Amino acid sequence: MPNVDGLAPEAENHLGACAAQSRWASPTRNDLDRRACVVMEIETFLRAESGEFVRLESCRNPPPDSDYIEGAIRISVGGVEVIGTEEWDYVDQLWCYLADMVTQVRSAGYAETFFPDQPIRLSLQATGSRILVTARIGEEVRRASGASAELLEALKAAGTVFFAKMSELVPQNSYAEARRELAA
Repeated sequence: MPNVDGLAPEAENHLGACAAQSRWASPTRNDLDRRACVVMEIETFLRAESGEFVRLESCRNPPPDSDYIEGAIRISVGGVEVIGTEEWDYVDQLWCYLADMVTQVRSAGYAETFFPDQPIRLSLQATGSRILVTARIGEEVRRASGASAELLEALKAAGTVFFAKMSELVPQNSYAEARRELAA
């Protein structure tokens, strides 16, 4: 149930927590000029040797293999999870691909990539002031749309947090190009 400001309590909780984590939430107005909350969440998880997923912020030890860092990125827009922990892969490579996609969608209006080691296609398509995020996972297609500025800022913020943490956990790996793309 919305509170007096029109934001759902769970969305309000996400709004307060986004600055220091790889989680991002952004309120927007809907077309009917009613106050609605489109929450954009981007979280990164590393996959432990046991197979469980650990939130990036909780990781204190380097991943088991610094060349093949397994993990997942969860992107949820307006409550629609486009990708999550079931679509895990080499998460550092996937973040590099996403950083490149941010640059591409800003310059060309469209960007797509496949996951590093899975037949999953992720695309970003600018449509006016919004971006359509689409994941094709086999026969399944998941889509969600969010405000362009907020979605790109959320991707940049979450990616920046990810690469900062990777520099701490695996300093021998360089992510300079991806970091530059996110900083632009």
